[in-house]
Amino acid sequence: MHFAKYITPRIKDIIRNSIPYRYAYLRSITLSKAPFAVNIELTNRCNLKCTICPRPHIKDLALKDMDFGLFKRIVDEVSAFSGRRTCFYLVGLGEPLLYPRLDEAIRYLRKTCPKNPIHLSTNGVMLDRDKSAMLCHNLGLKSIMDLSGGGDRLLVSLNAGDRKAYNSMMGSDEFGRVTENILDFIDVRRTIGDGPNLVIQVIRTKSTKRQIDDFIDHWKPLIRKSDHLHVRDLFNWGGQIDTSESTHEIQGRYPCISLWIGLVVDVNGNVYPCCEALSTREKSGLLMGNIGEKPLKDIYYGKIGEFRSAHINSEWDRISECERCDFWSGNPNIWIKWGNRWV
Repeated sequence: MHFAKYITPRIKDIIRNSIPYRYAYLRSITLSKAPFAVNIELTNRCNLKCTICPRPHIKDLALKDMDFGLFKRIVDEVSAFSGRRTCFYLVGLGEPLLYPRLDEAIRYLRKTCPKNPIHLSTNGVMLDRDKSAMLCHNLGLKSIMDLSGGGDRLLVSLNAGDRKAYNSMMGSDEFGRVTENILDFIDVRRTIGDGPNLVIQVIRTKSTKRQIDDFIDHWKPLIRKSDHLHVRDLFNWGGQIDTSESTHEIQGRYPCISLWIGLVVDVNGNVYPCCEALSTREKSGLLMGNIGEKPLKDIYYGKIGEFRSAHINSEWDRISECERCDFWSGNPNIWIKWGNRWV
């Protein structure tokens, strides 16, 4: 019997905030020497102008796809110093399905890192049956040698439960198209008999919170048990996004675990510890270096300690993006405060 479904939200909160859960369990799976989540920005081109994304506000963004040689170098270098738990996220400020060599990139990544899960995030506009088939042939239960990390995933940012809310949030009238594309993906995956787990995302705001239950009721019967309906809160991307519509309550700041689990490489090879830094890119206080100048391992371990120290000592103002950011509040608090420090 699966007892978790009988636990009330209040009891879940008590468990998640308990010292044994935070300090023993979460710390053991979070604080490792190698980054747990590696984001690779295949392209910064996008086909939408979402109000929940900082990309439309970046005036000097030079549109670009990642050089395939650079992509291979990132994969090769990460595979040399990361662990089997490391998950690759093919996402940045652009739409990954616009990357012209996506098929080749996924196959190279799977060949080089056969035990590591691959997660791809998309707005779903270009997720036609051909692309669905490509993803199902390259990702899934049969293509990965180790399922301990949860397997491969495809996240579709539907983000709303109806056309009106979608148009307001995504800046385009593609709700019907994306909905049909998700249904087509489910059908293609069933026909092929394999494919990545599907995550359908909806963002909870003051305008959409009443749609959440209907969203879940609509999609839950259509997906398989290993799929997931992800209800996400609205965050400000280092202070770049207006979150006046957010329903997320923030209390008592603590260190952000992104600095312990994350590694992000943009289309130009710039390296950051957190995807929120993509909103300011080369101007970011979280810029660690460029893979064209140093090995990725040296860049990561050469700078990450400085950022972690700022958070452990509650000195958020040492990093401009962190000072204004609320993304930390969406991550679990695995820390215990000891004086002015976190341990």
